[in-house]
Amino acid sequence: MSINDQTLEELQNFCEAQQKVIIQLNKKIQKIEAEKNHLEELIKKSPVTLFGEKALSLDSEMATEEAICVMQIKRLEEISLGRELTLEETRKLEAFSKILATFRNGPKSIENKTKNIPTADLLKLKVVDGNGDKS
Repeated sequence: MSINDQTLEELQNFCEAQQKVIIQLNKKIQKIEAEKNHLEELIKKSPVTLFGEKALSLDSEMATEEAICVMQIKRLEEISLGRELTLEETRKLEAFSKILATFRNGPKSIENKTKNIPTADLLKLKVVDGNGDKS
């Protein structure tokens, strides 16, 4: 056996090994693509919509902080549909909920009811100080 025959045989063996690897990888690719297509179909058929149009109720009069709280709460809600929330996520949810409750239950703007009262009538009112004394 000459050196050329030996190198030719090594090259043929190497070529056959590469072909086997290519065939195996092509089979894996086909399997993964089939699995990917299946998962895409499941996602399309899934009833859950992430941040659907009706999911967020933001209006133009909403404060920025309130809007952020609503969005973050919705984000954590979407996460919780897929898995259990971590302790940190639960703490964030609690904080955002408290902030949102403060915004929604906090003092509303108070109307100025004295606009329509004449100044003379306002001057006639008796003022009571903190000690109960009238002046």
